[in-house]
Amino acid sequence: MSTPPSPQPYDAPDGGSYSAPGAPARAAGPGAYGYSPHPQASTNPPGRIALAAGIAIVVLGLVQQGMSYFLPTLAVSLDLSVSSMLSLVYGPLNVVLGLLAVTATIAGAIGIRRAAAPRLAAAAGLALGLSAAATTLLSLLMTALTAVI
Repeated sequence: MSTPPSPQPYDAPDGGSYSAPGAPARAAGPGAYGYSPHPQASTNPPGRIALAAGIAIVVLGLVQQGMSYFLPTLAVSLDLSVSSMLSLVYGPLNVVLGLLAVTATIAGAIGIRRAAAPRLAAAAGLALGLSAAATTLLSLLMTALTAVI
């Protein structure tokens, strides 16, 4: 009976060598196994600003919806008409929403036009800004009509 030969490094097809079976694996450097490190992703500050303004619009819109349940009760307890209470609360809130909508729209438009930059945040901020601008314009008109009537 003969002794099995000791493990030897094997020749790889590309001229390198494989380690013997059972030998500890060595960590490969960058570029091993078809992996190459990606370059740093570029950022898009206007897109991020647009998305942040769009998120703020959504949050303030939810707050506005939540307040609509409590304002009639609050108006009655303060002995104010509901229309004056709506004008006092929703007027300034709609102005803030309008400013955020303009910010999101302008920053989103700038962010989408940037070359070689990620555009998804800018597109989302632009869409939220345009939607909020239309909604705010209608809301301001309705608030003004409510104050007159």
